Amino acid sequence: MYEDLLTDIGLTRSEIAVYFALLDLGSSTTGPIIKKAEIASGKAYLILDKLVMKGLVTHTIKSGRKYFQAKDPEKLLDYIKEKQDLLKNKEESLKKIIPELKAKFDEQKYKPLSEVYEGVKGFKTFYDWALRELKTGDCIYVMGVPKIANEKFEAYLMEWNKKRIASGIKMKIIYNNDCREFGKAREKMKLTEVRYMKPELETPSWIDIFNEYVVTINTHATPMCFLIRNKESAESYKKYFDIIWEQSTAAEEIKNMDKVSKVTNTQGREKIRISWETYGSLMKILESKTSRLSKLIDNVYGLPRGGLPIAVHFSHYFNKPLITDPNKITKRTLICDDILDSGNSIIKLIGEKNAKKYMTVSLYYRLSSKVKPTEYAAIAKDEWIIFPYEQ
Repeated sequence: MYEDLLTDIGLTRSEIAVYFALLDLGSSTTGPIIKKAEIASGKAYLILDKLVMKGLVTHTIKSGRKYFQAKDPEKLLDYIKEKQDLLKNKEESLKKIIPELKAKFDEQKYKPLSEVYEGVKGFKTFYDWALRELKTGDCIYVMGVPKIANEKFEAYLMEWNKKRIASGIKMKIIYNNDCREFGKAREKMKLTEVRYMKPELETPSWIDIFNEYVVTINTHATPMCFLIRNKESAESYKKYFDIIWEQSTAAEEIKNMDKVSKVTNTQGREKIRISWETYGSLMKILESKTSRLSKLIDNVYGLPRGGLPIAVHFSHYFNKPLITDPNKITKRTLICDDILDSGNSIIKLIGEKNAKKYMTVSLYYRLSSKVKPTEYAAIAKDEWIIFPYEQ
């Protein structure tokens, strides 16, 4: 018990053994101390010198021999006080240089390109950080909040919203259709606009967009927040948000729709609207086909705009970094897109001749494409495919 306590205040186990030996021995030369404390003879003077420097041991010379003696145990309190004073001085010194360090931090814009917040604590840490990052007049756009998220975090989120409103931060939020009871509480809040997704657009995860950040959040099982900082990505997701916002309505206007509907456009080309459920099934197929590439992948890149959600997914799936700079693409980069239609996007990115040398995956592959992906989930025929984030 004593050893653990003394270790916690900064003494080593060897120092504790020597100090206890001296308490029993009184004034002593090194021989008895070594035997009593059971330490190596070569380390005895080193340990004793450290205890002398810490003010816990003193020594005298008698007949040409050095005798050591433990000081009053009250000195342990003095030792702690000295450490506290030293830490206090360091704290004051650190406070003086923090402004300079923060200035350098802001100048270099040293913020993470991607970051993962895991667990309940991670979820709250992310939202607390977001509140500090947002400024008065800013707006956070929240899309696809599922019922389970509110059931888990409602108390925390209500307090978070109070702080948001007090800071003058706006919010536009789109709830899943089954979250009306939670949405109604937000409808009464200042600086807050609320709408509800149509049933076929609902998702188990949701997306936050603010400033240059996009955050994908899943609260099933262990909560997970995956954040990326990229201006282009944030702008693309904001466009998705605007489209879904226009299609979302107030609770009393929500109408039930089929998850997959087919219509015909004015040119006679058939449109197929893909539901989130179908999208998820295609991702599972693509996962199983792409898993064989795991050892070949160093990082993941998504073609703006449709490839980015798939890239984020595979970045999680393979536990590989997500890159957003096309100049960093190598032959060990997994390049993702939602559909290889003409193949021109891939060709523009890596060149037609190089296309076979790179790893490319897509949910859909049109046989007329100039580029065939390494793996794909389904073949697109003549239909015009509309993905759930485009509806």
